[in-house]
Amino acid sequence: MLHSCDRPQDTQPRIGPKVLALTLLLTSIPVAWAQTVYTVGVQNIDYYPIYRAERTSTHEYDGYLRDLMDAFAQHEGIRFDYRVRPLRRIITGFVHGKYDFALPDHPLWNRTDKAGQYIQYSDPLVNFIDAIFVLPANRHMTWHDMDDYGTIQGFTPWKFAWQIDQGLLRLITASNPRNLVDLALSGQVDAINLAVPVARYQLRAINQADGLVVAPQLMTQKHSWYFLSTIQHPEVLTRLNRFLREQQGTVQALLERYELPTDVLFACLDNHQCPDLPSR
Repeated sequence: MLHSCDRPQDTQPRIGPKVLALTLLLTSIPVAWAQTVYTVGVQNIDYYPIYRAERTSTHEYDGYLRDLMDAFAQHEGIRFDYRVRPLRRIITGFVHGKYDFALPDHPLWNRTDKAGQYIQYSDPLVNFIDAIFVLPANRHMTWHDMDDYGTIQGFTPWKFAWQIDQGLLRLITASNPRNLVDLALSGQVDAINLAVPVARYQLRAINQADGLVVAPQLMTQKHSWYFLSTIQHPEVLTRLNRFLREQQGTVQALLERYELPTDVLFACLDNHQCPDLPSR
């Protein structure tokens, strides 16, 4: 029998109030350091290698833009949640606050929907050439020789807008670049408009690298640029712009992986030599 004076000693160390307070503080730190997650509205279009976003695809969103944004996010300790949506719904949802960012975006796109909004744009993320492609036998064709013109559904046919409005050309659209290339190869449309890297990727994929050629007389080859846009988070754009300049090794490696041009983009970022760059 143990008497009160014979109680066994407590072998557990006693935690003082200061130690307990410090323990509680340390266990709360991971919550404070949790990654900030931003939503990005991306177009439900296969425009690979620049980007490819398909809601029914196993890989919902991939390509150069995805890898670039993920590299930036990892560098900054943040995360992007990509929301794949139909082309026409992206900007509508964006201006109504459904997404923190739109990608890709451009100051000249959807200007009516953007009216009254103060939208800010990053520095350029990628540069490429837009061109009109035709069958080799039609390489000297002018628009007067054309009956129709093809583009991706939802894209604005700005090059031949007035001819289409006047009924001089019939507009044909396809849901993706592969279908558009197939229409041109089969002669179902006279000319199509695609980014050069996208057209070349699609033609190589079906062993038709020389199946279509650029027709410069139909459209002067024009530099195009893609941007990230935001209404509420300009501070993230500032960080992204710094990343593009300070981590050019990473950016160049991604551009080369996807066989996208490098020189024009870096000349723009470093020296502000940016052909056809719109005001932002």
